[in-house]
Amino acid sequence: MGALILGFILGAIGWRFVFRDVRVQYVRYALWGAGHWLVGRHASACAFVVAEVVVVAAAYGVWQKTEVFVAAVGVAFGLYQLARRGAQRREWFSQLVELGRVWKDDPTAFEHLSLQATYMIARDRRDRWVRVLKIRAQKPMILMKGVAVGATQGSGAARRFSRMSVSAWANRGQVTPVPAGQPQDDGMRQELGLILSQPMVENEDRDLSVSGVWRDQWAPLRARGHDEGVMQLGRPVQVLEIVIVFPRGIAREDCAMTPIGEMKAEGRLAWHVDRRGRVRATWHVTPARLGSYEYAVDCAKLVRGQKQP
Repeated sequence: MGALILGFILGAIGWRFVFRDVRVQYVRYALWGAGHWLVGRHASACAFVVAEVVVVAAAYGVWQKTEVFVAAVGVAFGLYQLARRGAQRREWFSQLVELGRVWKDDPTAFEHLSLQATYMIARDRRDRWVRVLKIRAQKPMILMKGVAVGATQGSGAARRFSRMSVSAWANRGQVTPVPAGQPQDDGMRQELGLILSQPMVENEDRDLSVSGVWRDQWAPLRARGHDEGVMQLGRPVQVLEIVIVFPRGIAREDCAMTPIGEMKAEGRLAWHVDRRGRVRATWHVTPARLGSYEYAVDCAKLVRGQKQP
């Protein structure tokens, strides 16, 4: 939009006060800005070539055969690019409709072999989360649903999927993360789906990893030194790990992770320091049944205003 406005202002000024050759250049800039803003890069190149004919004819009063030929080539190229872009858009929409049909049929027939949910608490509010999964397909599938990330009330809300910087990886083929609907619970819960570039066949195992940023996911912990989380399982998992990673500078005696709720007696809790010097708490449950695995996290040293060592 700025190129359009600036181009026409300069063109008007140049046409009134500047010599003929400079007028031509200003008008070229104006038409280039208008074309780029209205129809995109390829068509604006076509408009730029056509502008050559217009401004030359207006300024010199003649039509050069070379200019006409170049303009014709430019117009043909621009129309070709627009047609190709339209065909790509129609193909993309048809694929999207097909994915929606498959999604509605619930292709999530798989077995959870392992699930590791890691939460990396940050000092600068850019909290990160990671899901590492190993699944076994019970029938051919190209879509996987059931990956959910959430936060407690008082945390920052995930209003837009695009701001979560979600990325995914697979040990076979590529995987594309997509939002499975709008954020729920006032932005406190976001469900994700994974589109697999290489479909899974029956009884095939595959390793998947999904990660992203959730700004202020652990805001209550930084505000009060206490927060709670929950991992809700909608299907059994052979191996479940819930990992809390504290920032560097937080010692083991300064933090705590405590299983609470109905599942608090299941599994075991382990602590260790990783290679980056961060304290990690891991709640390891084998096997994990359906239900809610709730836990509390405490760390007074993260409260704002507390002096750090």
